[in-house]
Amino acid sequence: AATGLTEKAAKQEGIEYELAFLTGLNHAGYYPGAETLQLKVLFETRSGRLLGGQCCGGAGVERRIDILATAISGSLCIEDLEQLDLCYSPPVGSAKDIAILAGFAGANTRRGIMPHILPEEFRTVLNAKDPTVVVDVRTKKEYREGHLEGALHIPVDELRGRLKEIPESSSVLVYCQSGHRSYIAQQILLNLGRAKVRNLMGGYGLLEQYRRANDERGSAKAERRTTNKGE
Repeated sequence: AATGLTEKAAKQEGIEYELAFLTGLNHAGYYPGAETLQLKVLFETRSGRLLGGQCCGGAGVERRIDILATAISGSLCIEDLEQLDLCYSPPVGSAKDIAILAGFAGANTRRGIMPHILPEEFRTVLNAKDPTVVVDVRTKKEYREGHLEGALHIPVDELRGRLKEIPESSSVLVYCQSGHRSYIAQQILLNLGRAKVRNLMGGYGLLEQYRRANDERGSAKAERRTTNKGE
């Protein structure tokens, strides 16, 4: 589901914008049947005014877009999402709904306390001349099930005791499954004096979706080229 401007439309209108990416659940994780949602929110860089949003997943997708559509109609800003008091009940929604968390992420971006990169920027960062250490702060089980090649695995709960494993001279990119635990890890590192620490917004789950989508687009292009040659 979607509402308001897309990135393409914002660019066509000449509007400078920022993004908040969130991966979360449609209701409390401890209640059976929780489904994954991925939410993308666009807001104007200068004012923070909400511009649009898109949500992918199953149950609960339409609810989050209804929230954003109402917020856009009311000329609310990304910071206003932080203050929403939405319905909470384990089968219906979490105490901190994904729409509220999007407000936290976007507002922290505007405040300058959460330097980040987006999934589409990931390869560019790794290929840059400035050396970057990638740190996976998820659990051992999550790491075993799949991780980024070459990533240093330090669960967020162990981070303070294993700081020496992260070179002080390098830039650091932290990631978790959704972006929340890596935000905590980022703040730990920044508060301990590490200057160049960025969070992968949307986390490993969103990055994997980008990778699969790019692979599918590449396969489709190759198939079209083969078809054209055959004709």
